[in-house]
Amino acid sequence: MSSWIIQCNPDYYDIERYILDGNKTIFWVIKDEILKEGDEVFLWRSQGRRKANKDNSGIIGRLMVVSDNELPIDDEKYILDDNKKLESSYSYYKLEFLEVKLIKGQFIKRCCLKEHSFLKNIGPLKFTQNTYYPLMRKEVNELRRIWGNIEQLEECVNCKKGL
Repeated sequence: MSSWIIQCNPDYYDIERYILDGNKTIFWVIKDEILKEGDEVFLWRSQGRRKANKDNSGIIGRLMVVSDNELPIDDEKYILDDNKKLESSYSYYKLEFLEVKLIKGQFIKRCCLKEHSFLKNIGPLKFTQNTYYPLMRKEVNELRRIWGNIEQLEECVNCKKGL
């Protein structure tokens, strides 16, 4: 099985509302057929266009791919940009939420990852325009370790300043 980071942009999709509405699964659209049933996914909430969201960006969820190439349910009320409506030529994956951490201090913040010894090189920090990023085993193990015990992640300079 593989592990991935999948990025969600709050300008296009209201992932927080989707989660808070009690949804336990989500259908994810990707142009390529890359995910496989059983793959682990870390959900990255990007900052979007608004600088105010910078403090809220980072890894907010762990998910599992439960099926691939499945037709999606109607979740268009969460899509915030009409240009991002579902397209039939893409691959659809059903992902199950394993854990979600939306509150500041619980999720893995972008600013702290930028200061981590080797996680500072993960996909969303280097190539912000992509949607999905494969993870190396070393990165997966460290993300799992931090996810399971968030207080082990040293506060970055911005966190210490209260930003």
